[in-house]
Amino acid sequence: MFFGFFHMMRTTLSKYPIRRNVMILALIVGVIVCFDQWSKSWAEDNLATPYHLLPVRTTETVPIEDAIRTSLGVSKSEALSMVRAIPSHVIRVSGKPFIQADSPPGGVLAPARQNGQILYVFSRGPNGPARYVFVPSDSIHRTMLDAMVAKLPDLNRGRARALFERGLVYLGTPYGLGLEHLQQAPSRSGFYRLSGNPPVTPRGFSLPRDDFDTLGAALAQELKVDQTTVEEWVRSRRVRVYYTPVEEMEEGHNLEAGEFALIKVRAVPVIPGFMRFNYAENRGAAWSFMATASHTFRFWFFTVITLIAIVVLAVLILLQPLEKMLTTIAYASILGGAIGNLIDRIRVNYVVDFIDMYINQSHWPTYNIADVGISCGVGMLVLDMILVWRAERAEAG
Repeated sequence: MFFGFFHMMRTTLSKYPIRRNVMILALIVGVIVCFDQWSKSWAEDNLATPYHLLPVRTTETVPIEDAIRTSLGVSKSEALSMVRAIPSHVIRVSGKPFIQADSPPGGVLAPARQNGQILYVFSRGPNGPARYVFVPSDSIHRTMLDAMVAKLPDLNRGRARALFERGLVYLGTPYGLGLEHLQQAPSRSGFYRLSGNPPVTPRGFSLPRDDFDTLGAALAQELKVDQTTVEEWVRSRRVRVYYTPVEEMEEGHNLEAGEFALIKVRAVPVIPGFMRFNYAENRGAAWSFMATASHTFRFWFFTVITLIAIVVLAVLILLQPLEKMLTTIAYASILGGAIGNLIDRIRVNYVVDFIDMYINQSHWPTYNIADVGISCGVGMLVLDMILVWRAERAEAG
């Protein structure tokens, strides 16, 4: 019976160009996965946001713009543009590493008006990017370690504790702002963060231009409501506003030997006004589907679903007949994209995106090379369906 089944399978498979299909699969999947992973690694090491900051280190005292040029390998004009921005895109990190992993979130420091702590976490080593983590004083987590693990999807307790022990966690302190601060001029030397309930989305932002006379006016534009509404939300604590003072580094400021600074904004324009490379992390699927689910659930859900899809696609590729070259290439392209994003899920429990297309203030969801492979594959499948339909219609006519 076993030999009969084996003979039947061999006879069936002999009808398909298995060797050709395997070669197409290996070539296309290999190219997409390699290019995808290389481009994501480049994005992680060269693009910065306030939540993904690039370190600038030096072994001798030099002006900050020279340290940036040496550290990132950028042009002098780009380095100068970072430190001439208002506010500056570069901040100095002062103080020693924070090692109190088992401290309660509200008890690390106790200055007036403190409402939480900021952690700068070098989860990929001292030369890798720093991750920004905000921990409110009224955090539900028992310790800073618990809070950090909850905030960063690529960390477990053992790895997070090792980061504290290795001196790869630095502490900053945000301050809560009250109603009286809304009438004051907004600061250009810090970082604001909003928290609250829908329709207010928790988010952080800086104020890059002198466009606003008061902080209330700036928040009104950020929240897209009038200032009276902003004041009422702050008074009722529906919206909480936090401010983090930082030491910004401007042109001519020296970075001392052994110190380091963090670049909080860097994007690379590709087609001005239309496309740029801008770092983003997608913890969900397309259009951030399930981005708010727990880290563990997201990991297993997307891993299992993707593995099933990979197996199905691999079988479809192997069983494509000789005349279905376009379909074979399409499935291989989709498979390569799926594997590229799966590697991210396994490695860091989110997908790195960096291709940002936009017109004025309207942005298409940020994507990556793996997504390009999937989209091209789907496009080829649609084209193949159209070609088949036209051929069948011609035969029938």
